[in-house]
Amino acid sequence: DPATSLPVEALSAEYALLLALRDSPLPSVAVLDGVTMGFGLGLAWNAKVRVVTERTLVAMPECAIGLFPDVGFALLCKARPDTALYLGLTGARLGAKASPAQDLIDVGIGTHFVPSDKLGALHAALQAADLSGDADQAIA
Repeated sequence: DPATSLPVEALSAEYALLLALRDSPLPSVAVLDGVTMGFGLGLAWNAKVRVVTERTLVAMPECAIGLFPDVGFALLCKARPDTALYLGLTGARLGAKASPAQDLIDVGIGTHFVPSDKLGALHAALQAADLSGDADQAIA
């Protein structure tokens, strides 16, 4: 409906959230465990620590059908133009059964690998972390 402002409002809120996460002085951890696409990829990309598992599958399916991705992918394009060009032109998928999880680390989508059966321990460790000092160091 061209008369509604909802699309503009929704995208403005999405972009504001991504910017706030990127610029926040607080440490942030994104766990990409499973299919990660679109806004989820953009949200995760702005976290300081990005944990991938053997089940992580990153995809930009809109690229495979000739559409363009949103701002989350645009940030990846700026940081990793070679990876973005490949994903954008091919619509290829990375991780899970499409390629080894190490590929996600190698291209910079993930910063850390944790096996999915150890995510509970990761969650417990993050909850127990002493954030009174250097919080970034505490979660690294």
